[in-house]
Amino acid sequence: MAGSPPWFAWLSGLVSGLWSPAPVPGSHEAGLEEHRVGARLDRERRKPPGQRDEELIHALRLDYRRRQLANLEAKVAGHARSAAAYEQPAARECCAANGWVRSRLAASWWAAHDYGCQFIEQTKEELAAAEARRPPVLVAQPALHLHLPAALQQPPPRLDMCSACARRLQQAELNEQSIREHEAYLLNSNRRRGLSPAPAAAGAASQAAGRRAPAAADVAAGEAQAQPQQGPQQQQHAQQQQQGQLPCGDDSAGDGSEGAPATPTHLPAAPTQQHHSSSEQEQQEQEQETAEEQQKREAASQRPPAVADAAVAAPGNAL
Repeated sequence: MAGSPPWFAWLSGLVSGLWSPAPVPGSHEAGLEEHRVGARLDRERRKPPGQRDEELIHALRLDYRRRQLANLEAKVAGHARSAAAYEQPAARECCAANGWVRSRLAASWWAAHDYGCQFIEQTKEELAAAEARRPPVLVAQPALHLHLPAALQQPPPRLDMCSACARRLQQAELNEQSIREHEAYLLNSNRRRGLSPAPAAAGAASQAAGRRAPAAADVAAGEAQAQPQQGPQQQQHAQQQQQGQLPCGDDSAGDGSEGAPATPTHLPAAPTQQHHSSSEQEQQEQEQETAEEQQKREAASQRPPAVADAAVAAPGNAL
């Protein structure tokens, strides 16, 4: 290729660009593509009525919703994997509060998963409405409901918690706050669009929510009972958590396109026996690191994962 003429190099670059694979749904590149399409859709919609290309707007709306749905489904499936990983016993306990923290993180990931499932249901309706060229209806009003048993509602055992577990817990709380902010944004957006929750959809979502109860809480209850009496500062923290917790309701809107998550397994209170092989330990540690990295990115975004910042991408067309 060193002696090839310039036109050959140009042609090779052109062909390789045409054959470049599409970004994997849920990846950073896929999110950028979704934002790019949404921004272009927004620019077209903001043009004066006489300058709009309605067919182009329709095509961009379909492309945007399809990309949004694919990214949402990939992210929600990742949430289920992260929750299942934290429900498994740790290969090595880093501190005495490790079991409590893992149970709390599993509950947080399941709540994010169920919220994403609700958002997927509404996105499917938005896509179907765009394909049929009809106004959408509200089939699901996403709401975060963090199901915490009594043991996990107690003040965190911070005296027995290492810095790594404290950091993971803080990231989970930040992610939950960002989801609640997005929930409020969606509620206001739906009101501006004249959409209101349908009673049938709310009832179905409420029934689905009753199927989710973190099974890892059984052993966490024993751990919380073994903790000493907490100070006033920790009691205040627990009250803030309980005030932020929403009542049980429509936090699970079905299984999405990835299927329902596996039945949660019990998390041992003190997994002292090391029955795991080295490969299993490495796999568990890798899954835990992956979950932590994903949680860092989501907490920094100030909005829940895979939501794609619909307000910026297409405010007139966003949920």
